Amino acid sequence: MSAPRLSFIVPVHNTAPWLERCLGSLLQNDFADLEVVAIDDGSTDGSLDILLRWAAKDSRLKIQRHASQKGPGRTRNTGLQAAAGETIGFVDSDDWIDIRVYRNLHERMTDTGADMGACSVRLEDPNGKRTGAWRMPDQLIPLDSVENVQAAYRILHDSCANKLFRRELLADLEFPRIYYEDGPFVIEAFCRAKSIVFIPDEGYHYITRPRSIMQSAPDSARIQSAVESMALAWESLSRRGIADRVRGRYDIRVRWLLRLAVVGLVGLERETRDKLWKEVQTLVPPVWDDIMPFRAWERKLYLALLRRPSPAPLARALKITVDTAATFAQWVNHVRYSSVKES
Repeated sequence: MSAPRLSFIVPVHNTAPWLERCLGSLLQNDFADLEVVAIDDGSTDGSLDILLRWAAKDSRLKIQRHASQKGPGRTRNTGLQAAAGETIGFVDSDDWIDIRVYRNLHERMTDTGADMGACSVRLEDPNGKRTGAWRMPDQLIPLDSVENVQAAYRILHDSCANKLFRRELLADLEFPRIYYEDGPFVIEAFCRAKSIVFIPDEGYHYITRPRSIMQSAPDSARIQSAVESMALAWESLSRRGIADRVRGRYDIRVRWLLRLAVVGLVGLERETRDKLWKEVQTLVPPVWDDIMPFRAWERKLYLALLRRPSPAPLARALKITVDTAATFAQWVNHVRYSSVKES
């Protein structure tokens, strides 16, 4: 039996209220040459039962299971090992996609020979109300010069949510076993690619939920992961020889990850907050020069704020630019398209 043209990898952990919608968006279609690899990461809320029920009626759904929770990086890696498709995509189980857009994206990749493809993303609240978007142009960019790589990176959003990857591009590539794992993965894949194609259609519906991983209050593991994620991404860009050329765009990622590690501390009980703040103060300054490519005055400001006894001043400084997912998306689009226009 020949390999399917397209595999979607879906990590699942306690997302039963949204899982039916996700699976329906992937499987309620006539795309026969498709497989969905769902990995239940130790769910306890009935998510596995939903997967088994769908798999019983649709052979395109393959289920992998972790007996206990392993985390997002390991779960995506389990999916990569099980997926057989020539092209790989990723969907979070509380989000959903427009499969027609992904078919178009796959066709564009086939027609152009691109190693990666990306569509636009619609940001929604849990009620389906539009809150923003990650916009992509209609453009094929060969990554055959520093200038082209720089231009593509300005457009690229380093989430794996809205992308397709040729399997050959991902050989020996794994997600790091941390939170915020998809940024380093996507950036390393991008650094390996010879070309990337973007389409403007909104194919991925990203749902912002207060208790999702991306919106949760920080803890020791998330703080450590944020720092590691920044460092791994910068290492890939440096190895590709473009780190100095994309500092402005990389600043966006650093501010966002700093916010995830810092802003949420303010609302925590004081003893917990102070303990985690000390971890931030211990972890970040030693790698400051590697992961903080800001302008000189910003570097000095953030480092000074990191030395303060409370995280509140740094939290306020960061929250100005990335207060919510929607505000962040609008700011990213402004910076991205302003940069492209100016270049």
